[in-house]
Amino acid sequence: MKNLKIDDVVRKLGLKKLWNEDYIKEDYFSDIVFSNNNISRPLFNWAYYLIPSGCIFPLHKLLSDESWQFCLGGAVDLHLIIDNKVKTVRIGPDILNDDNLLYIVKKETWFAATPAPGSEFSLITHCVSPGWIPAEDIPGYYEDMIQLAPENKEFIEKFSWPKSRKSYVMHDDYKT
Repeated sequence: MKNLKIDDVVRKLGLKKLWNEDYIKEDYFSDIVFSNNNISRPLFNWAYYLIPSGCIFPLHKLLSDESWQFCLGGAVDLHLIIDNKVKTVRIGPDILNDDNLLYIVKKETWFAATPAPGSEFSLITHCVSPGWIPAEDIPGYYEDMIQLAPENKEFIEKFSWPKSRKSYVMHDDYKT
């Protein structure tokens, strides 16, 4: 599969552009729905996410746990802010060199992602439980993030949510 190209994966899986060069396909939402605080959500949802080299999935947090599983391509680095420190976890195929095939991002953890150095692209799946809804995907803007980890200014500048994006609620595919 060395000759596998992003366009081939996008076409075969029916992925669509998310923001810039990244792609997503919300593939499954559980039929089991529950309400909490007058918000209805599926029990869980599952999606493909493809992120090419040079692309950043900016800092954000969810109000649910989210699992990230490696599928194809190169490794992806998850950058988490835990106890005001940045921790990087690699998800990828090289388990003999400490890549993880799966990583759970605990609810309310700030995190960002980018393909690891040398990765042309990373295809992962992610599952959110309780199920993801756009209104509970909280973007990490610079002004807020720099207060969480001020000693990591360069990281915060690179991975903060761009001011041009207000949230997933502002994305055409996720209007609520």
